Amino acid sequence: MQPITNSLTMRALYILMLFPVLATAQDKTPAYLRLIRQDTVGAQQPAGDPSNLRFSPYRLKLKQGSEIRRIQVVDSTIHFDRFHPYTLSLGGSYLITAGIRRAGRQPALQTKYAQGSASGGSLRWQGAETGEPFSYGPAISTLEFNGLPYPYDGNGRLVPKGTGNGMPARTYDNGIFRTGTAIGHRLTADGLLQTARGRIASFSLEAEQEAEALVIPQNSNHHNRFMAAASVYPRFWTLGAGFMYSGGRQSNPNRHGFLQHVYRQSLLSPPTFDLRHGITATNNAPGTGMDNPWFLLADNGQYAWYHNKSANVMAQGKMGKFTVEADQIYSSGDDTNAAIWKAGSVVFPGGQSLYRNQRDRSWQFRSEAHFEAIASYQTVGLQFRLNYTFNDDKTRIAYQGNAPAGLYEYQRSTHQAAATTHLQFKGYELNGGLDAGVEMYGSNTLAKRAPLLPFFKGFVKWDPDGVVFEASLSHRRSAAEKNISESLAAGGLLAYESYNSAAFTAGTEVPAFDGQSAIRKSEWIGKLTVNIEHKLRLGVTLLQLQTKGDVAAIPLNGALALRTLGNHTREGLDIEISYNHNPYDYWEKRKPVTYHTLTFSTWQHLVTKAYPGSNELPVAGFRDVYKIFAEGYAIDAIAGSYRLRDGAGRMVIGEDGFPLRGPGTRIIANAKPDFVFTLNNGVKYRNIRLETVLEWQKGGDVWNGTVATLDYYGRSAQSGEMREVTDYVFPGVTLSGHPNKQAVRFYDPQQPVEDNRWVRYGPGGVAENYIEDNSFLNLRKAAISYDWIFIQYKLCKVTFSLFAENIFLWQAYSGSAPGLELYDQSRFSGLDYFRLPSNRQYGGSLHLQF
Repeated sequence: MQPITNSLTMRALYILMLFPVLATAQDKTPAYLRLIRQDTVGAQQPAGDPSNLRFSPYRLKLKQGSEIRRIQVVDSTIHFDRFHPYTLSLGGSYLITAGIRRAGRQPALQTKYAQGSASGGSLRWQGAETGEPFSYGPAISTLEFNGLPYPYDGNGRLVPKGTGNGMPARTYDNGIFRTGTAIGHRLTADGLLQTARGRIASFSLEAEQEAEALVIPQNSNHHNRFMAAASVYPRFWTLGAGFMYSGGRQSNPNRHGFLQHVYRQSLLSPPTFDLRHGITATNNAPGTGMDNPWFLLADNGQYAWYHNKSANVMAQGKMGKFTVEADQIYSSGDDTNAAIWKAGSVVFPGGQSLYRNQRDRSWQFRSEAHFEAIASYQTVGLQFRLNYTFNDDKTRIAYQGNAPAGLYEYQRSTHQAAATTHLQFKGYELNGGLDAGVEMYGSNTLAKRAPLLPFFKGFVKWDPDGVVFEASLSHRRSAAEKNISESLAAGGLLAYESYNSAAFTAGTEVPAFDGQSAIRKSEWIGKLTVNIEHKLRLGVTLLQLQTKGDVAAIPLNGALALRTLGNHTREGLDIEISYNHNPYDYWEKRKPVTYHTLTFSTWQHLVTKAYPGSNELPVAGFRDVYKIFAEGYAIDAIAGSYRLRDGAGRMVIGEDGFPLRGPGTRIIANAKPDFVFTLNNGVKYRNIRLETVLEWQKGGDVWNGTVATLDYYGRSAQSGEMREVTDYVFPGVTLSGHPNKQAVRFYDPQQPVEDNRWVRYGPGGVAENYIEDNSFLNLRKAAISYDWIFIQYKLCKVTFSLFAENIFLWQAYSGSAPGLELYDQSRFSGLDYFRLPSNRQYGGSLHLQF
């Protein structure tokens, strides 16, 4: 047979041979589709989760089949040009979460004694009209109502038993907390347009909404968020763009401590005083210096709202061994806060309003170039990377109202550049590598550019049979500055005593951020992990972080000023032990899967050097008790008033038999805990999962300013239990150095109320007397969930969950539950002055994936 050489004849013959296949292929008959499915590689693979299945070979092959668009013969070679139809894969989810919240543990109060104090050698009830702030009156069991009209109680005034209408005196629950609720929705959608040759375009959308009714009445929060992003993939490039919006509103902002004051008034109110009586008309306060919290909360005109928007565009290209990327982000934020005190309040009798508006504008340009000199999949890999980031940030803060107005404008342009080399090697059992480079940081607000900042990380992995050892050592030097968009106004509290802090309005910012030196940090991290049979994992991390030239905002001549404090070093140890029992055998898979992780953390954080004028400087808190920056002491040291002691450490007792307070202040406590344990447990059996998180903190001091004030006003449980103590001798020595033998009575009706054990030291008491242990054991979270899988290949999944948070708490501390910080400032850790209690939360969620 002669070979076919004529191209025309060859084309005609070949088309004739393929005619039956072409005819059935274009019509996609059932027989044709069955043939395609049997020939698909993906059909033989197990189904994965929805996110993976969306892009699986199975779906792509099903769309392609054997469709032939054109046949060409070139140089006796036959070329088939197939159709590559577009495939659009869609997915998404919907989550709804709902729950209730209850206020956690609060300080114990006395409910035995009425409003009043000693008068004429006896204890007498004195009503609100007398301006009596104390609850050192007679026992409530000895009183009854007189039934006569009285503006502060519908049952009348209180009189001694036997002289009224016979109706016994009652105690009122003046707690302000209620059951709060929260509900949230989140909807996501994403898609991918592709052909057999690769991706064409993708998109993602997300919308979220949350609404909360807080545990304090007249308080609600609303939050909304929307995000959209899209990308296209032309040849070697990836081009993308995105937009995000978030906004919300809050009823009563707390940046000036308003809610702390409301909480304080509810606790200080005498047990015989009804706060809810007649609150719509006036501020019927129970005594001088007190407000009615219901009056403060009702229609007060306070609010806070915020709107944040950001948009970004990016481009990434890969050409051989080179990869380049650049993106730009523009963001804007508007935050308005109205802090208003109604006329008639004790703090501001004529009323007070302060409107704060903050506008943030930011533009960022980031670029990166990556060169893969030796591919990472080879025995030895070598890559080089260059990064450059430019930021232009602007913040404008304006204050208006009948408080002092002010306008603050900040601008900062920063340049960051880094060059990195990555070297790695791969062996049969031994792998490792080294990252090394240098970074540069500069800005227009620095006094001078920071020096070059080197960094490196070396790591090694040894993988013998059954055991994997990993070790790494890294070092990095970095430079930073205080964020110009972060308000430092809380530093102004240092000008107020704790018991006068309600007058703080947070209406002063630092005038400028210019001319500062960079805050320089040097970090060393060493890690060692051992993984045994992919079940048991042991990890140890050692950390040392040195900070030089730290900065804080300090009150100075009625304004705030940035002060460079000095250097401090944090050294820590973290240990993690985890065990994961996940059977691999088919029959074993029917048994429960368990996973456990135990982490242990401990650290020391000391001030190593205080710059001139900054040693023993108050940096956070109040004028009478505060966090102090003192060379040689912990960064979490607390200073305040203290008991006077002699050279042998014995308390010095005054002539009246009560301990004396020392002059000035000194360091009295350290808020740093000894260690923290966290235990995470999980069990999964088929479609059911149970997870718990348990946390144990040992040690750490906290100043309980809440109880100090409750003691002063006679509202604490201990002032109620101990006020009848007599013939008590305080251990110590007299001013002459002799052992104290003078017996005292904690509360003597023959003496003025100012002379009793608690009132004599003032509203803040002696701070050292109120230092308590902050150890606690908390079951932070427990959750159970169940998964329903629908459709054979898991294209739809429904998860139902129930959860509870802070459901069990043991703590040595007598105040509110730990975890909430005063004025939302991290520097206030260890200071509690009517800190709002944490919440117990219970709820459930329904999550749909499609």
